[in-house]
Amino acid sequence: NSGRERWSVPLEGPILSPPVFAGDQLAVVTDKKMLHVLDPRRGQERRRCALDETVRAPAVAKGELVYMVDSGANVLEINTRSCHIRWLVRDGET
Repeated sequence: NSGRERWSVPLEGPILSPPVFAGDQLAVVTDKKMLHVLDPRRGQERRRCALDETVRAPAVAKGELVYMVDSGANVLEINTRSCHIRWLVRDGET
């Protein structure tokens, strides 16, 4: 608890949303249509999940799943272990 930086990970583009814990991982969304999944203990990137649109609202997580709204007003659920979009609700769908 020294207040010193423990690690740093270079990411593509500015961060759009505060990082969220997704299980034992840290999920960070950038303006380059990318969800970066980080190992918070080691300070290493585990994987990158490509997105079709930029994110326009802060992401939230439950377990290893991350939920977000993209610039096309679509709601997505993404598994951070596989980058698989488990479901997508497009704007106007019910």
